[in-house]
Amino acid sequence: MPYKDVEKRKLNNRNRYWYRKQNNLCVYCGREALLGIIYCPDCLIRHELSDRKCYRAHSEERRIQADSERERRKAENRCIRCGAPLIEGETGYCFNCLIFRHEGMIKGVLSEVNHETTTIKS
Repeated sequence: MPYKDVEKRKLNNRNRYWYRKQNNLCVYCGREALLGIIYCPDCLIRHELSDRKCYRAHSEERRIQADSERERRKAENRCIRCGAPLIEGETGYCFNCLIFRHEGMIKGVLSEVNHETTTIKS
């Protein structure tokens, strides 16, 4: 039965979604959903396939947008990852993002320093 009032249809859809979600039912079809997920196994597969298709279709747009954002932040002397203002001497990344980006390398350096300082000489 089609709704003539668009707002009434939207409200009904929203109420159905929340009812199904609270009762651990698939929000698409109403069958029992997987624990901790809002979809049944069949709808989950269908949902993931459509997400991947959309992701691939818009990947070039996202890359272009990320490049322009990076260039804008670089021109404003901001961190190209998070947008925080750079302190004098920092180039490209703020200290926090540099640690995040090179976490493995920094952990390795820190563990060598800690290992050298905690070595017990007999």
